[in-house]
Amino acid sequence: PGYIGAIAADFANDPNVMAPPHLVSFAVAQGWYVPDGTGLFDVNKVYGDGNGRSAGVRLIEDELTRLAATRKLTLEDIIWAVRHPQLTGDTAGYGQIVPLAPQPYPELRCLWHTQSGSVAAPFVPVFLGCSNLPPEFKQHRYLTHDESRRFVDGRKGAANQSQVPQTVEATRSAFRAVKRLLYWVLEHHEELLGEITAVFQSHEARLIAEHNDIVATAATLLHANQPELARRYLTYYSQTELLNGLRLVETLTEYAETRSRLRHGLRETVGSQEPGQVW
Repeated sequence: PGYIGAIAADFANDPNVMAPPHLVSFAVAQGWYVPDGTGLFDVNKVYGDGNGRSAGVRLIEDELTRLAATRKLTLEDIIWAVRHPQLTGDTAGYGQIVPLAPQPYPELRCLWHTQSGSVAAPFVPVFLGCSNLPPEFKQHRYLTHDESRRFVDGRKGAANQSQVPQTVEATRSAFRAVKRLLYWVLEHHEELLGEITAVFQSHEARLIAEHNDIVATAATLLHANQPELARRYLTYYSQTELLNGLRLVETLTEYAETRSRLRHGLRETVGSQEPGQVW
């Protein structure tokens, strides 16, 4: 529910509300909501944190509302919102955007994805028709629950054996790679943030420009009753671009680290340098 506020408790015929029919009745049955005669149901108060629209939500919604008053919002606008440095810091998870435009085949839907915070990674389209991911983007031991006490081999017993395949762990962790760049960008955000963001925007502009052609090619294969070829094509494309994005992140990390060490040295005190977080 997030920041969704008060809606009509009887919303069945409200075209502006999409919700399960038991949204209110379930809350009543659980004792979370007692009708008060106003006819309103505060979704955030009942199902959320009760804080309503946060400062981060207000920041993004106000800007997108301003843009939407003059033109249709674009994918680039949503990328801007998800990547906003006052929202996306170390506590952010993956950056993900799902366009809801209709597609003739489910395989053609895609998730624009960044591995960890999008301040430090380019968005890449991963199609539902994609059947596999590069091992660099699969689960690694870093941040996996209980892996700090486990070992890859089984000498300490099954309970202490890593749940991550050895050859996957042997590859680079895309998540960890993005985190490295994130920390450099946040540390010297006044100097690096705009420059790094511009590089990602240029990279994403190419992906966005070719997106319709990729979809049309896969759709042609699906229409020709060649679903396996379509899935192989989409898998190859998404895997290739995920790895291209990872290489870009690693190149920028080398640049950011070299620049930062030469200009500022290495700060070794606890605490983060970052734009003011409002999320």
